[in-house]
Parts: sequence; structure tokens; C-alpha cells
Amino acid sequence: MTYSDVTEAKVSSEQATAAMRTMATSLERRVRERTAQFQTLMAELALSEERERRLLARDLHDELAQTLAIVKIKLTSLEGSERRGVLKAALSEMEEHIDQAHRSVRSLMLHLSPPILGTLGLVPALEWLSEEMERLYGLAVHIEREDDLPVLEEPARTTIFRAIRELLINVSKHADTNLASIDCHRQEGDRLSITVTDQGRGFDYEKAVSCPAGESGFGLISVRERIEFIGGEMEVSSRPGAGATIRIIFPARKRQTLREGQQDDDSSPAGRRSQDTA
Repeated sequence: MTYSDVTEAKVSSEQATAAMRTMATSLERRVRERTAQFQTLMAELALSEERERRLLARDLHDELAQTLAIVKIKLTSLEGSERRGVLKAALSEMEEHIDQAHRSVRSLMLHLSPPILGTLGLVPALEWLSEEMERLYGLAVHIEREDDLPVLEEPARTTIFRAIRELLINVSKHADTNLASIDCHRQEGDRLSITVTDQGRGFDYEKAVSCPAGESGFGLISVRERIEFIGGEMEVSSRPGAGATIRIIFPARKRQTLREGQQDDDSSPAGRRSQDTA
């Protein structure tokens, strides 16, 4: 082998290495681009889903809730009817069923698209959610928050709200406790951190998420995926007998903060209309 052969082999090796580096760089760039496109698509899907929820809530109010209200008025108008004595028990029972149906419709409207989420923002919506959790599940939820928190863009706000609700429902069903807490604060880099904590029986997270879908995991895989799809992070800390701490972190909209009681400028007309009908 001559000196020329060695030189040519070295050059060929260097060229091959450079080509591989170029290929790896191109592949990394394409993966980043595809990931960004995928996150954008998931955000658009989340917004579309939320619009459908608002439309459904509005239809429930405009159609079913109004019909129930009219039926209740008609029944009440029979108060002075001669048949009232004969039908008193049956009419009273019908009125009770109508009242229950109306409460169910109103509750469904609120859970489909909580008006307060669009008009007042995430933290007031979480405060409303804490009241609902105690009313529906007997779970007392204590909320700690800073006075000045970053504002979230949609669909992050709605996605995080629904994730927190699912986490609290998990606590009520699986943690064997009637107490939980939510801590909202700003992290370095203008990021919003929301932590759900309970002192229940805890669980082995790695074991839980490794089980087949539907058998365990408490929906945590789905929650994590939804959070990560919109650019957030979720951290889980738990072990049997030691409760659980689940933290959701999301980058906030720059140069804007939301004080308590201040309306988020992302509020939509649909959200305001739903608030009027609640």
C-alpha cells in the first residue's frame, strides 16, 4: 500500500464521516419540524374539540333546558285546576323529575364548557372545580396561588383544566382520601406550575403505566400525552403509602400576567354567551 493509497483512504473516511454527520443533522432537523407540526395539529384539534363542546353546551341550553323550563311552567299553571286534587301526587312527582332533569342538564353544560374558564381564566375555574369536586365526590380541595400568575394561551388553558379535573377524579376514586390540594405558582422562565397533591395511599407509577390500557395507570398516560402534545411537561412523584404529587408545567404567554378577577383577553364570544346562560 502506497502513501497515496493511505491518503485516499483517509480522505474517503473523512468524507463518509462528514456525510453521516450531515445526514444526522438533517434527520434531527426533520424530526424537530415534524414534532412541531404534530404539536400544532394537536393544538388545532384541541381548539376544535373545545368549540364543539361550547356549541353542544349552548344547544343544550337553547333546546333541552328551555323545553324543561316550559314544561315546569305548564305544570305549575295547573295549581288552580280542578284536577289538581286528583292528580296532585302525580304532578308533584313530575315536577320533581323535571327539576332533577334541569339540574342534570345545567351540570352537563357546565362540565362540557365551564363559562368561567373563558371569562375569568384558569385559576377561578379551578376554584369552581374544587367546589364541584366536594359536591359530587366528597373531595375537599384546597387551592394555593400566587397573586400574579402567567397567562396561558388556548388550547393550553382548557387542556390543563381538563387534566387537573381528571387528576382530582383519580384522587377521589383511587387514593382513599377525601383531601387534596392544588398549588399554582410561577416558575423561573415565566412558566406556570400547577401541582396536585394528596396524602392518600399512593402508587407505583412505573408499574401503573406499564399495565395494559384500561387496567391501570389511572388515566395518567392520557393526561401526560395531552400535556406534552401542547408543549407542556408533567412530573409524577408517588410511592405506595406516601400519597402522590403530580406537577404540570407550561410556558406562559410572554409579557402578560393575569391577576385575580381580571378577564383574560382570549375570552371568546361563545364563552361569554355560555356565561350568560349558566
